[in-house]
Amino acid sequence: MFVFGKCSRGIKVIILLTLVSACSDLSILNFKTPAVGTVVTRIYSFLEFELTSLFFLFLSQRRYFSRIIISLMILFPLIVVADFKFSGNTISFDNLVLVCESAVFVTYSVMAFYHFMTDMKFTSLTSTPNFWILSAILIYFGGAIFVFSSVNYASRISRDLFNSLWMMHAVLRMSYSVILTIAFWKARKQYQ
Repeated sequence: MFVFGKCSRGIKVIILLTLVSACSDLSILNFKTPAVGTVVTRIYSFLEFELTSLFFLFLSQRRYFSRIIISLMILFPLIVVADFKFSGNTISFDNLVLVCESAVFVTYSVMAFYHFMTDMKFTSLTSTPNFWILSAILIYFGGAIFVFSSVNYASRISRDLFNSLWMMHAVLRMSYSVILTIAFWKARKQYQ
């Protein structure tokens, strides 16, 4: 049986992020107006950044890495507000927030993998839930940089190109969810 109380703080944060994601998706489905979707997406991006950064903060064993994470957690809300204000509250599939968020998470993941490899604390890296969480973040946000930086341009060029990019996003999101499921399964085995 999976016991939430026995999980590490990082795993608890990722479980909370998964619940926030589900609530965000459900609210967008219930309120199908573009304006509500834009606001919910911006709020979700903020919560996603803060919770995922908190995961990396809990994972971090290095003081300088922790300071970078805390600094960006403080700076990111300003980027969200500035992007929302300067975009004129228009409906946009890609924006500065999502591209910045993706670039930061790819960097965090690469740094965390580097520290995992240099510390060599684990006999089998793939048996730890954190490996799978980092893999999910790296795959999803690595692809999201490309998708979110080009989807508005693609929508002006061709509807087919836009649909292809959005399908790529859906595949990346499904991969992210499947890999997180593996992480939760590994956590269940670890914390039984």
